[in-house]
Amino acid sequence: MSSASEMMLQMLAGGQAPSAASLGERLSQIAQQDPRLAPLVQQMQERLANPPARPEPEPEVEESAESAPDGIDCARLLKRNEKLTSIAREIFEEVQTLRARNDMLASALGACHLCWGDDPECPYCTGAGRVGAYLINPKQFDQVIGPAVKQLKERPKLVEPQQIHRGGDHAI
Repeated sequence: MSSASEMMLQMLAGGQAPSAASLGERLSQIAQQDPRLAPLVQQMQERLANPPARPEPEPEVEESAESAPDGIDCARLLKRNEKLTSIAREIFEEVQTLRARNDMLASALGACHLCWGDDPECPYCTGAGRVGAYLINPKQFDQVIGPAVKQLKERPKLVEPQQIHRGGDHAI
């Protein structure tokens, strides 16, 4: 790094703001040491000599927290915003819970956790992730599906009702 660049960095990083005279002197030194920076230094010196006019700051208008222009009730809006934020958090927590449950069930059944094979534009499976498309997680299958299978096996067989042929008195 050139000494001119180092000097500029020192000026920019310096804790105290140098006076306009000392800054002008430093800029002149930089321009002499590195002619490539001369145009930039010249612009900076012109800016120092003729600073741009600063626009008048707009006076700050103090508004009460109770009301704002156009009849807006800020307290009511703040309360409504807090309520909406609370509802959004509750919905987000519920979505997280449902996503975790969906992911577990998809893993237990070997399905795509995003679309279950119903979306040909799915970024995960491109629509090929129907149940059984992926390796089934046996532990999750036993935890989730096992009790349902057990219930089906233990359930007494229902007796099918006899169909009666209306043309005669015999059962089919």
